[in-house]
Amino acid sequence: MQKPIKAIAFDLWNTLVGCVAPVNPMLRLLEAIHLAGGTDAALLVAESTMTEPLPGLAAAVEALERRLGTSLARGQERARLLACWRLAIAHNCIFEDVVPALRRLQKHYRLGVITNTQSFDMEFWLHSEARALLDAEVLSYEVHALKPDKRMFSRFARRIGISAGQILMVGDNSRDDIEGARAAGLQALRISRSHSTLSHHDSQGSDEALRDLSELEEKLRQLRRARRGR
Repeated sequence: MQKPIKAIAFDLWNTLVGCVAPVNPMLRLLEAIHLAGGTDAALLVAESTMTEPLPGLAAAVEALERRLGTSLARGQERARLLACWRLAIAHNCIFEDVVPALRRLQKHYRLGVITNTQSFDMEFWLHSEARALLDAEVLSYEVHALKPDKRMFSRFARRIGISAGQILMVGDNSRDDIEGARAAGLQALRISRSHSTLSHHDSQGSDEALRDLSELEEKLRQLRRARRGR
């Protein structure tokens, strides 16, 4: 039987934060990597840009090229690729339901974030009201690891001071957020946002996904009522 939930850890991208840019910059980047002869492009991007602090977008592309062993794009094509990413960065936003939901959730749970993310262009999040409502945060570029690595989840449990079995992970990626969390002893629920340019619409999940944080709140209320009824 699952233990009572005392803390909730959220993924960041496509869970609390989205992008409303007209073009998905990740798809453009993955296409450029494939054209340059790279394989497993999504993992290459994460390992190159999300496991150490980097000062900016240009440095991230250079780190990616070092790992790839070749230039990613040249001339106008490179300029277009960088412009696409800068446009997306300007359109990052926190989903409208997030702050109200976090305010309500913090009455019952400790809250935090476990996320694979870059270190640059995060000002919109670092100075946000949403982040101010959290109790703990584990960022991949600080830990030098990526979900589903168990170190990400165990670091969070230590920081928030609650055992893994009483932490619920909420995220959009089946492998990283759901399977990874469960392998580390956490409980997990998948969320699938429908209005983010960055969303990859994970089709691997066999369980029904939440659509927003109001559905998460209802699910948690059901669990609390079920425990009180026993």
